[in-house]
Amino acid sequence: MTLILEDGTGVVSANSYANASMAADYHAVRGNITQWLAMETAFAVDGMLIDATRLLEQTFVWLGTIATTTQGLGLPRLTLTMKDGRAFNGAAQVAIAADAVSELSLKLYSHRIPADGRIVKSLTLPDASWTYDTSRVGEYQEVDRILAPLIAAGGLGGGMKSATLARWS
Repeated sequence: MTLILEDGTGVVSANSYANASMAADYHAVRGNITQWLAMETAFAVDGMLIDATRLLEQTFVWLGTIATTTQGLGLPRLTLTMKDGRAFNGAAQVAIAADAVSELSLKLYSHRIPADGRIVKSLTLPDASWTYDTSRVGEYQEVDRILAPLIAAGGLGGGMKSATLARWS
């Protein structure tokens, strides 16, 4: 699937808030560039970013009113204001979402989380008994923190155990 970037104007077919260079810049500033580059080598980066965007779209309820009825994603929104009362335009909203997508895509793919969001810690066959690893549940709180100015409800910090996606690469 081709990545179509949302730029804050309500792109009709948009399927991601971040592209590869935006994600690389995000991780470079945070000291994660080596890990990000390893993930780019192992996975199709556009698919990673599209999947992370899709997970945000399925998990969060955005504040405000959708900007256009034809936009491909939930952002940009109308009538959003920052805590200090200043208007929050579409480009600023999407910049925040791009950071969250960059953060989430690395976390998801570095752990290779399966479609149901649970990580199998141990598996015993042929009896088919397994144990889920719950130690990583809090890792997604950073994504919640990044998106805090934009969300009315939802969250990944404690909700990853039940998250699902339509496609995983």
